[in-house]
Amino acid sequence: MSKASNVSHWIDLVKAGDSEAANQIWQHYFDRLARSVRARLQGQNRAVRDEEDIVVSVFDSFYDAAEKGRFPELSDRDDLWQLLLRMAARKVVDKRRHDLRQRRGGEVMHHPLGQVDDDKQVLEAIGNEPSPEMVLMM
Repeated sequence: MSKASNVSHWIDLVKAGDSEAANQIWQHYFDRLARSVRARLQGQNRAVRDEEDIVVSVFDSFYDAAEKGRFPELSDRDDLWQLLLRMAARKVVDKRRHDLRQRRGGEVMHHPLGQVDDDKQVLEAIGNEPSPEMVLMM
């Protein structure tokens, strides 16, 4: 059986929920897909989520969707490779958006300053007396 027909056979088995076929696809494509994702992540922070995390997520999504019948047209290795690349590209974009959101403060709630209650609390925290450092400087 050629590589192309092996992959086509594995695709059919994955659609039926075969975990051994899923492992074969993983072994066949993981390194290649990780290299592709690594190139797309150039210049991005990879400390929290790197190319391997993204590839694992791609395969999880692929297996789940294949078992649910979401890829009826998927039949050969070329189709599979293009699908995996598209899924990875979308996950890289999602990661980039998430990272940018984190740098802008994400979903942190900001409370406006200048409200009377806030001013009183700030003044109470500061107090009327000079700090020990200020006393020494005087």
